[in-house]
Amino acid sequence: MDSLTKAAAFVAMTLALPVSADFIQYNVTPHSSEIKFEKAVDLSAGTTQIHHFSLGREQAAVVKNLAVLADAGMSASLATAEQMHWSEQLPLVYAPKWQRDYGQYVLAIPELSRYPLAVNATLNRAVFNLANLVLTAPLNAELEKAYVLTTWWDSESELTDITLTFSRLEPVANKAAHLLMPFCTTTVSAAKGLKILTAATQTQIKQMATQAHCNH
Repeated sequence: MDSLTKAAAFVAMTLALPVSADFIQYNVTPHSSEIKFEKAVDLSAGTTQIHHFSLGREQAAVVKNLAVLADAGMSASLATAEQMHWSEQLPLVYAPKWQRDYGQYVLAIPELSRYPLAVNATLNRAVFNLANLVLTAPLNAELEKAYVLTTWWDSESELTDITLTFSRLEPVANKAAHLLMPFCTTTVSAAKGLKILTAATQTQIKQMATQAHCNH
């Protein structure tokens, strides 16, 4: 069994996360949110099936779209002003250059942040503004100690699996910024990947990396 297969098996065994959730919220603020569905959904009779949904940015649109989701048996939430206040001093993160020019690059800090961030993919270096993270609580440890996950998806296509990249953050001298320092990757099912991005703990992420024989 190779290291990536071992890592996937460890995810299934240790996290024991349910796979019933079919979507993930990201880029969540007190006034908006985006949603990526694992498979295409039809939110109202007779409409085209979609893979991505935005709550909008105007209050009336957000209220309407939350009701649309509720009618389809799904619930979404927004961030509070207090949660956004906890992250407002966090730095920018510069990711390595990636070789995709469509879809979205995604960053999550499981356990510390409630939802991932996503930016439009380009061939240039991706920049994530961690001030837009929705933290689960005020940070009480150095950001460099956290394990960070990144991935990529096409917001307009079905997810079949998710390749997760494990990274650490390295401060940039004399700048309010950090570099994303990848050290390992593993691929899991889409359902499991969505759960890991939002529900795994830092300890579990570290164990996943160890199981995959990552040098971290």
